Amino acid sequence: MVCSETQNEAGRNGEPMGSLCDARQDSRNGRSLSHKTPQEGRKVEDVNGVSLPSSCDGARRDGKNGQSLSHIAMQEVKKAESVSEEEQNHTQPKESAGIKLTDFDQSGRCSRGLSCKIENVDRDAGTQAGNSRNKQSANVTVKDSSVKAEGTHEKPACFVQVMVTFLIAWATMAACTGMSFPGVVLPQFTDPDTDDLYLEPQTLSLFVSLSHVGTMVGSLVAGQLLTPLGARLTILIGLPLAMLAWLGLFFSSQLWILMTCRVLQGCTFALVKPPAIMYLIEMAHESLRGRLVGMLGIAKEIGFFSSYILGGLMLTWRQLSLVYTCILVPPAIGVFFLPNSPRWLTIHGHVTEARKSLVFFRGRHCDVEAELVEVIRQANEAGSSSSTLQQLRLLLRPRTLKIFFFVLTMFVVYPLHGSSMLSSYLMIILDTPGAPVDLSLSSFLCSITKIAGGITHLLTIDYLGRVPIMVVSFCFMSACTFIYGYYIYFLDLDNPYSATWIPLATVITFHFLAGVSGPIFDILQGELLPNACRAASMPIISLLNGLSVFGAVSSFYYLLDLIGRSGLFGLFTAVNIALAVVCLLVMPETRGLSLEAISDAVHSSKHKVMKKPDGVNKTGVDSSKSA
Repeated sequence: MVCSETQNEAGRNGEPMGSLCDARQDSRNGRSLSHKTPQEGRKVEDVNGVSLPSSCDGARRDGKNGQSLSHIAMQEVKKAESVSEEEQNHTQPKESAGIKLTDFDQSGRCSRGLSCKIENVDRDAGTQAGNSRNKQSANVTVKDSSVKAEGTHEKPACFVQVMVTFLIAWATMAACTGMSFPGVVLPQFTDPDTDDLYLEPQTLSLFVSLSHVGTMVGSLVAGQLLTPLGARLTILIGLPLAMLAWLGLFFSSQLWILMTCRVLQGCTFALVKPPAIMYLIEMAHESLRGRLVGMLGIAKEIGFFSSYILGGLMLTWRQLSLVYTCILVPPAIGVFFLPNSPRWLTIHGHVTEARKSLVFFRGRHCDVEAELVEVIRQANEAGSSSSTLQQLRLLLRPRTLKIFFFVLTMFVVYPLHGSSMLSSYLMIILDTPGAPVDLSLSSFLCSITKIAGGITHLLTIDYLGRVPIMVVSFCFMSACTFIYGYYIYFLDLDNPYSATWIPLATVITFHFLAGVSGPIFDILQGELLPNACRAASMPIISLLNGLSVFGAVSSFYYLLDLIGRSGLFGLFTAVNIALAVVCLLVMPETRGLSLEAISDAVHSSKHKVMKKPDGVNKTGVDSSKSA
C-alpha cells in the first residue's frame, strides 16, 4: 500500500491528513526505517497543551523484495519538544513502569481524541476486571520520565523543605506542651493557701491522666479525618482546638471546665503529632526524609522541656496557659498557607495540584515528572483509597497486613523498654544512696542529653541507615539497664558500692540513646505503611501505642512491689535485646529510597526487594518486574 492509499483511508475515517510517514524495508537486515518531516517531529496539541504525535500511517513496497510494511507505533512523548520515535515491529503500544496507556487504535497510535491518559485501575474491586475501564482517570499527559525539561535538574531544593519542617515541628512542640503541663503546675494546685482552684488528692490523679484519655479519643477522631481531609487540614483543626483548650484553662473557674480542657489537650496532641509525621513523610525527598522527620522528635522533647523552663519563671498556671496560647498562633497561620501533601492529592485524583505541590517542595528547577509518574502509578495499582473504609480494606491485603503488624508490634512493645517509665518517674529512678548530683539538676541533664541524642539522630540517620542505628542503640540501652539493675541488686543486699555515679551515668546514657533511636519509630510507620492506607493505619497505631504507654506507666508501682527495681530493669534489658534482634532480622532498610520504591519492595510480590539503597535507580524497583 502506498502513501496515497493511506491518505484516502484517512479521509474516509475522518482523520486529518497530515504529512506522510514513510517507511522502507532494508533489504540487507529487514529493519523498518522511519523518517521524520523536516520539522523533526510532528506535533498535535493535547488538552494540556503538550505536544503529541499526529496520526499518519503509510507504507511503501520495496521494488527488490516486494514486502509491505506497517507503520511504527509511537510510544513516548517529550514535553513541548520534538518527539523521539522508537522502532518496533509490533502494533501494540508499550507500557512503562506499570502505566496503562489507553485510547490507542489498532495501528498503535493515539485515537482521534488525541489524548493519551494514565488510566486508573478499577477502584471498586481493587483489581482489573477484563477489559473494563475505570471512568475516573487522571488526565495527565504521558511523558518520557528519562528526558528532563530544559533548565531543570534532579537535585531537589532543600530550603523550602527545611522551613516547612521547622513550621510543622513548631506545631508539634506546641501540642506537646500540654502533656508536661501538670508536672510544672501541680504545686500550685495542691497549695492549701492558694486563692485559685485547689485540687484534692483524688482529683489530682484525674487531672494528670485525663490527657491520656483525650489522646485515645483524638486518635479515633484523627482516623476519620486524615483520609478525607489530609494531614494539613487535620493539623489545622488540631491547632485551634489546642488554643481553645489553653484559653479554657486560663478562664476556667470550675473544676469540670479544668478537666474538660485537659481532655482537649490530649485530643489535640493526637490531632497534631501523627498528621505532622504523615505530612513530612509524604512531602520530604528521600535524601532528606530521615533528618526532617527526626526534627519532630527534637520538637517533642523541647515541648516537654519548655514547660520546666517556663515554670522556672515563677508564672502562675493561668499565665502559663496564656503563653502557650500565643505560641500556637504562628504555626496555625503558617500551616494554613502550605499546600497539601502531593501523595494525598494524587490519591484523591487532584493530579494538577499534586504537580504544583511537588514543584513547591522540590523547587522550580527540579524535575518532578519522574516522581509524579511513580506516585500516580502506585495510586493506580493500589486502587480506590479515598475513604477510611476503603483504606482499611486495602490494609487487609496479606503483605500489607504483615508489615502493619510488624510496625504495630514495635509500637506496642517499645514503651516496655524503659523510656516511658524513666521519663515519668525520673526522680524516683535517680533517688539512689550517695547520688553525686541534686535530683533537679539530674533531671535537667537527662532532658538536655535526650535533645542532644535527637541532634545526633539528624547527623547520622541519612548516612548510617535506620537498621544499624536501631540495633546499636537497643544493644547499648540493654547494657545501661543491665548495669543499673546490677548496681541496685547489690544495694538491696546491703553491700556498699563506692561507684555512686553509676545510676546517673547509665540513666543519662539511656536518655541519649533514646533520643537517637526514638525518632526512627516515627519514620518507621511513615515509610513502611503504603500511601494508599497510611492515613487510616497511623491513628490505629497511635491509639494502641497510647494504651501501651498508659499501661506501662500505671503499672510502675505494681511492678516495683512484684519484682523490685532490679527486676524491673532486668525486664527492660530483656525487651531491649528482643527489639535489637527483631530490628536486625525483620526490619527492612529504607534509607535513600522513595516511598513508592519502599512500598513496591515491601508490599508487592511482583517487585524485587531492594536491600541496598546505594546505586539503585530512582524508583528502586526492578523495571522488568513492574506490576
